[in-house]
Amino acid sequence: MVRLVKLAKAFPQTTFYGVEDDFSQFQLLSEICEREGFCMPVLVDVNMGMSGIDEKAMMLRVLEEVQAVKAACGERVLKVIIETCLLTREEKVEMCRIVTQAGADFIKTSTGFSTGGATPGDVGLLAREVGPGVRVKAAGGISSWEDAEEFIRLGASRLGTSRLVKLAKAERT
Repeated sequence: MVRLVKLAKAFPQTTFYGVEDDFSQFQLLSEICEREGFCMPVLVDVNMGMSGIDEKAMMLRVLEEVQAVKAACGERVLKVIIETCLLTREEKVEMCRIVTQAGADFIKTSTGFSTGGATPGDVGLLAREVGPGVRVKAAGGISSWEDAEEFIRLGASRLGTSRLVKLAKAERT
C-alpha cells in the first residue's frame, strides 16, 4: 500500500517541516516551484499502507495528489519517486499507471536513501508499464559504466548516480 508525500525543501525527508495539512503543503510547493523555476520531486510513502484505508482508496488518493502536484508545477518537470525496493510488482505497475494518468514527466526508482536502488528488472518493468510521455529515471545501485549502459538499454532516459561522477574523476587522474 502506498501514499504520496508532498516533498520540497525537506528532501529526502518525507514532509515539509512545520506544514501539517495538504493544502498548505501544495501551496508551499507551488510557491517554491514559482520561485526556483523548477519542481522538486515527490515521493510515494510506502509506510502509509498501515493507515487503515483500503488499497483502492489509497491509490485514488495517490493519483489525486500527484495530479495536484503536477498542477502546482505547471510546465515544470515532475518526477515521482516510488522506492521500487519497497514495493511489490503489482504496486510498481499500479504506480506506473498512476504516474502516467496524473501527467508526471518521470517515474524514478529510488531516492538513494532506502534499502536498495535501481535494478535491471525494475527499470525494464517501469519502462514497459509507463505510458507515452513518461520517462524512467534509474537511481541508486548504479556503480559502473556497465550498469549505466544496461539501465539505458532497458529504457532509462536519465540516471541518478554520484558514483559515475566519482568514476569519471578517477579516470581523469
